[in-house]
Amino acid sequence: YPNNKGFPLINEDLLKYYEKELTKAKKINEIKIGKLKNIASEKIEKLNVTYDFLRSKYKIGTPTASDLKILEYLAIELNMTPAVINVLIDYVLKINNNKLTKTFIETIAGQWARLGIKTAREAMKEAEKEYKKKPKKEVKNVSKLPVWFGKDQTKEEISEEEQKEMENLLKEFR
Repeated sequence: YPNNKGFPLINEDLLKYYEKELTKAKKINEIKIGKLKNIASEKIEKLNVTYDFLRSKYKIGTPTASDLKILEYLAIELNMTPAVINVLIDYVLKINNNKLTKTFIETIAGQWARLGIKTAREAMKEAEKEYKKKPKKEVKNVSKLPVWFGKDQTKEEISEEEQKEMENLLKEFR
């Protein structure tokens, strides 16, 4: 490509160099895109496994949108394995009256992440340890019983006169 003085602005060697660099860049981008696709498909697979587990906990219907956001957070943001997520979900459902509370789950998930829990076995051990720490609620029967309840009741003997008086009172009420 000559300029107005007849000198080439871009020589052939430079053009070939840039074409090679462009080809390399395209290959690198293809590799990066391939890796991103693999990562995305792995994350989708993680979510599918945990979704199936959570769905099995529902007697009727399917997991809610907020439940799915929790799963996504655990799988993608915290990079938890499906097995650990399933143990976490199961543990929370058991100790939290079948409720998935986002902040509660995030607290436990954060603790497990700091502890470096990577396997279901490690997660189950930690869940069991925490469960044993939790104080058991004792149900006390608070109903008040009459003073006479449980005491031996002895039959008192009454005189004939008292017996007649009681019968007369009963007749008046009838």
